[in-house]
Amino acid sequence: MKNNQQKATNLPLIGKDELNLTECPFTLLTDKAAEGQKTLKFTDRQNDIIRHWIITGSDEYGLPCAVDEEIYTGMLVLSKRAGFNDRTIYFNPYELLKLMQWPTSGHQYKRLELALSRLSGVTIYADYFWNKGEFRRGKFIFHIIDEAFIDKGKKNSQGSYFVWSRVIFESFLSGNLKNLNLDIYFDLKTPISKRFFRLWDKRLYKTDQTSFNLQELAHEKLGISRNFIYPSSLKQKLEPTLKEHKAKGLLASAIYTKGKNGDWLLNIRRCKADPEPLPEENPPLPEKSLPEPQEDPFLEKLLLLKIPTNKAKILLQTYFRELIEGWIMALDLVKPKPRNRAGYLLKALEEKWELPEEVRKKRAEEEREREKKLQAAYDEYVLAQVDEYLKTMDPRQVEEEIAEHKEVYFSKLPPHFKEDLWESEGMKPRIRADYMRDKAKVIGVISFEEWKTSNKNTVES
Repeated sequence: MKNNQQKATNLPLIGKDELNLTECPFTLLTDKAAEGQKTLKFTDRQNDIIRHWIITGSDEYGLPCAVDEEIYTGMLVLSKRAGFNDRTIYFNPYELLKLMQWPTSGHQYKRLELALSRLSGVTIYADYFWNKGEFRRGKFIFHIIDEAFIDKGKKNSQGSYFVWSRVIFESFLSGNLKNLNLDIYFDLKTPISKRFFRLWDKRLYKTDQTSFNLQELAHEKLGISRNFIYPSSLKQKLEPTLKEHKAKGLLASAIYTKGKNGDWLLNIRRCKADPEPLPEENPPLPEKSLPEPQEDPFLEKLLLLKIPTNKAKILLQTYFRELIEGWIMALDLVKPKPRNRAGYLLKALEEKWELPEEVRKKRAEEEREREKKLQAAYDEYVLAQVDEYLKTMDPRQVEEEIAEHKEVYFSKLPPHFKEDLWESEGMKPRIRADYMRDKAKVIGVISFEEWKTSNKNTVES
């Protein structure tokens, strides 16, 4: 019996992936759309079929973003466990966050709410839809989910739910699904890496190797910005993903070749050491999936305030952790300081007081400091990426470009700076760094927002 339990524990977490949404992106690669961006358009070719795929977001919540794709995969796990018996899935938000290996803070609960708002507000327009082994031609207009509800009551309730759209749910029932190893998926570091894994895992269902047109893969399948038009910049964008997939033993090789028509191809081969075909079903969840209260770090903080244990447990089940944390912070910031700290905290929560201005300022200050550290870390990353790129160039060409950039650099400064500092040795490192930051845009180094999405824990606040 013990050995069987051990084997069940070691089984991978297996989800499902809808085939149309695997081939065609429906989210951004960042966690925030560019200002005014409400639409995504993709065109792909499969055999003789050219498919157009248009995604629009709601005015209020915008387009689905990179994180929303992770939540979508988690939602499919919940449907799989329910046997795809109903469009409506009741769930516990805590369980879904843990399934996706997310923290269970108040911020993440709000992020889950935002994802469901975006997924319900998105509309997809397509002229072909894969169903039962063939492409159906027509004008398809559909949503991913039709409605959702997040229960703001007890965190251990199953009162939250979402409802798949009829088109998507009928696609599930028609068998337009594949297995997805979520232990691998959630362990990958970047949105591009996750999306590429979903794609090639589908393509390599019955074979060990396949090829992608580089331009189509980057722009139409992965959703990389079309501002990256040169093969060299697209290869650089894909390099971290290919490196990670090979390092994790997922791909044995990833080689670029030039086709007869001059297009670049990416040829990939799955590792021979890939695990055996994944089991169809997951082991059942334990009846009690919530952690024991003593494992909750907030419980200790509440007990230190001499709040009774039972009362502390009720607070943790009733209020967002972020809100509790805010009022604990307020105890040291508000003036005059409350004599009865526990009573003050309880009254603030129960009567739904607005967080004091001191707390909001403190949090804003911490966020600014965190953003500042992230910006500094990103700047180091950019300079390192460009430095590696410059090593591949002719040094004389680099110096010529820096000389040209010098004119641009001084043109942004008052005239007397050029007179006083043109020959200054101290200005040379500044000019070179400024040149490298501009060069980063040319060669396609990822933006600050993209970098932040894939480096959430790089700099601790």
